[in-house]
Amino acid sequence: MSIPIATYLTVPNWIVFVFLDRWLFPLVVAYLTALYWISLVYLRRGFLHLKTGRGSEPVFLWVSGTLVASLLVGLLGGQTLGAQRLGLGGWEAQLIPKSLVWHFFMTCWFILEALCVWYVLQFHDLLQLSWRAGVQVAAPRRDRARGWLLALGLSATLVLYGCYHYQTLLVFKQSHLSGVHFLALMRFYRLLAGMGFIVIEWVAVVLLVRGYRMLKRRAG
Repeated sequence: MSIPIATYLTVPNWIVFVFLDRWLFPLVVAYLTALYWISLVYLRRGFLHLKTGRGSEPVFLWVSGTLVASLLVGLLGGQTLGAQRLGLGGWEAQLIPKSLVWHFFMTCWFILEALCVWYVLQFHDLLQLSWRAGVQVAAPRRDRARGWLLALGLSATLVLYGCYHYQTLLVFKQSHLSGVHFLALMRFYRLLAGMGFIVIEWVAVVLLVRGYRMLKRRAG
């Protein structure tokens, strides 16, 4: 089965267009990754400025920027090598490595967005601290607990990505799945990621609405 027929049956048309274009695929991935990273950098900078009066943090900027750039160059540039190591040919060599890379960066975007929502939560806590003096005593312990939960949740997200795609590739190679079945499994992962994005975006909406109401009460 050719790539266009298989993919049109299982994924949205815009993803097919992005996957099949040699230059558009890395450009879209790089643009979305940079967008999430810049959002995180500015949210972190704003939070530090409000909390400590010191907004810039060169070490975080350079380390995170280098990590993002290395992932982009390494994964986008290593698709052909990955296809060779997996023993893929034909449509498999063109589509499977891109699916793995796309889903990895989807997972990274989810993590970056979760970190952005984390800083939205920190902004919300700063507003609460300005209203309730008694909360300050419990804040450090609460923040540590939240930090551990966030780290565990994001680590579990990466583990889920690795286990899901390893098992999918294993079934694909051993059971000789057709292109349609493989792409259906890939689509299911995108659905899971989409539900995750919806959940954390609603968390951000709730926090922003509550913050707006606190500011409105203060102004009134």
